[in-house]
Amino acid sequence: MRLVRTAGPCSSRQPSLVEMKPALVEKVPTQTTALFHSPMQTYALCGSLSQVYHGVEETAAKCRKLGAVVHVFVVDCSNRAEIYKSVDQVKKEVGDIEIVVNNAGAIYPADLLSTKDEEITKTFEVNILGHFWIIKALLPSMLRRNSGHIVTVASVCGHRVIPYLIPYWTR
Repeated sequence: MRLVRTAGPCSSRQPSLVEMKPALVEKVPTQTTALFHSPMQTYALCGSLSQVYHGVEETAAKCRKLGAVVHVFVVDCSNRAEIYKSVDQVKKEVGDIEIVVNNAGAIYPADLLSTKDEEITKTFEVNILGHFWIIKALLPSMLRRNSGHIVTVASVCGHRVIPYLIPYWTR
């Protein structure tokens, strides 16, 4: 799981206005990490599917060790209803999200004929539809506040052919 440098307990420099606002950052595969920044505390929201859940608690423990207040949520980025429910829960418990970095991705390395149909479907649900659902869940409050940022990360697979990653080229 990737850690993002933040203001507050994680850095000695002064926070910018953007760093003092909530941020949602996704992580591969179908795992979501959100860091919420403020001058006094850093909130880390980490979630994943059960098969990668162990990394979430490790990262949360590292953030807590740095003095951060950490909230952990499990979010399946292929499940629209779960995304909407989780975003509502985060807003209720932590507040509005200011920065969204769509970076969740599912990958099943295999040649096309060996890839199961369900794996191709899951890849599209996470790598494409999940990004739209997260944006759709968060954009209305950003527009209402006239404040917020959305970043969607794509893969190098859109620019070059990598063997055994055909379904992943959706990124």
